[in-house]
Amino acid sequence: MKLYGKQNAAEKLSLFMSSGRMPHAIMFTGDEGAGKRTMADYAAMLMLCTRGQSTPCMTCNECGRIEAHIHPDVVYPLQKMTGGKYNVDDMVRFITSCNTLPNDSPFRVAIFENADTMNLSCQNALLKFIEEPLRFNRFVFTVSDKGRILETIFSRVAEIKIAPAEIKECTAALTERGIAPDEAEKLSRTFGGNIGKCLTAHENEGALTLLKISEKIALAAANNREYDCMAGLCKAKNREELGVILKNLTDIFGNAAAVRAGGRPYGCFSSETEEISRLLSLKKASVLYDTALGMLREIDFNPNVQLAAAACCAKMFDAAENAEK
Repeated sequence: MKLYGKQNAAEKLSLFMSSGRMPHAIMFTGDEGAGKRTMADYAAMLMLCTRGQSTPCMTCNECGRIEAHIHPDVVYPLQKMTGGKYNVDDMVRFITSCNTLPNDSPFRVAIFENADTMNLSCQNALLKFIEEPLRFNRFVFTVSDKGRILETIFSRVAEIKIAPAEIKECTAALTERGIAPDEAEKLSRTFGGNIGKCLTAHENEGALTLLKISEKIALAAANNREYDCMAGLCKAKNREELGVILKNLTDIFGNAAAVRAGGRPYGCFSSETEEISRLLSLKKASVLYDTALGMLREIDFNPNVQLAAAACCAKMFDAAENAEK
């Protein structure tokens, strides 16, 4: 297992381990595709490795089984949920099953992937489980949107942020996976070192198409062209595509705000960032970012994608207009 761009996170875990203060609950936060799942598996190795101390050996039977996702004491609750989504009934059953001792190890490590997709009922059911843990249970969460996590849960975990890799590291990771060096570097720059998004785009041309659509929508918003914005949003064929577009818009407007504030782009790097940041004030870029993020969180509540697209367009232009007052 290679930790491209995740050395800082690995060092924090090693410090916890060497000091004898490994938290019983860890939450990896960061953009989708940044490598939170990789770090979750690494944390499990660190807790269960039979040879390592402050770092896992990566060679023992425990590490090998964790990397292969076949360790009986490293469990992924999401995979046990009906329909592949968190639900409170399955969550309660899972929590009850964790009252038994682990199979082969001193600890059972539960890795809650995409924990921000849990509804409030699931999170409340989980709260007491992590608040008063049995000595042999450990918890790891991966979260892309911290705003969806209850504060009562967030206050009981140790947060470790996962940043995208540097362009050079991302290019190396992609090249190792068989992608031609020139394409690997182009993808790395386009997606700001986010290895997961680069791989998705390489395997699915639709991801790049949606990024281009998102750029046109952002430019339309920056130029106050509401019709063009609406036309772009309506190209989403379903809620999943609309969600991708809205996520891209948070990156684009977030990048524009960062540039306007004197910083540098982060995450998914739009080729239009410089022009968009020139057209938008810092306040307007920040408001559009907040609006796109809010709509992304609400997208599941609107079953009609065309109505959702229309609502998104209206909210963006209302927010932009109010930002200029």
